[in-house]
Amino acid sequence: MLNLKSTPAPANAPSIVKRALEQLYRQPFGTAVPWPTATSAIEAERHHPVYELGLDTLAAGDGMAQARRSGSRYLLSRDGRLLAALEIATDAQGVSASGIRSVNEGPMVAATAQALERAAAWSGTAPSVYCLVRIAELRVCALQIKPDDEKYATYFWVMEPAPPGLKTALPYGEAELLATLRHMAQANLRQR
Repeated sequence: MLNLKSTPAPANAPSIVKRALEQLYRQPFGTAVPWPTATSAIEAERHHPVYELGLDTLAAGDGMAQARRSGSRYLLSRDGRLLAALEIATDAQGVSASGIRSVNEGPMVAATAQALERAAAWSGTAPSVYCLVRIAELRVCALQIKPDDEKYATYFWVMEPAPPGLKTALPYGEAELLATLRHMAQANLRQR
């Protein structure tokens, strides 16, 4: 994954992540995954910013320029084994973190690691920045991969589990994904 990188984490993120790991150690959240006996054994890695897109934004035809930064996410592992994802809340610029937003395990966590592996293989040696884009109302999460060199297009890997009609095995171009999501958002808004 040498070709994939993230934007810098908030300056105060390490202390919030450390506190979160200490809380997890003291009060496991009912996971079937065996937690370590010391928080130092858990690694928080693969930091990536989290952006939110709302239905109204998508239905209006607006795209990633309207996405709102809401957090930073880390994959938690022990001895190379993926355990969970930890998300912390951040300000809109991603400069300052304010606390723990969520900790989760399961298919979406594994899908993040899988999407990162696919994106690294797909992008070859072109250095790229990645982030998570979430459309909560549609239950869609995707990794946005934006190459440093503007001659290469930005693309997205939709993560499983995904709603019917979205592919997860191949990347989407930005226009193709936004067009698909726009139709889904409009249909969702009509059903309200």
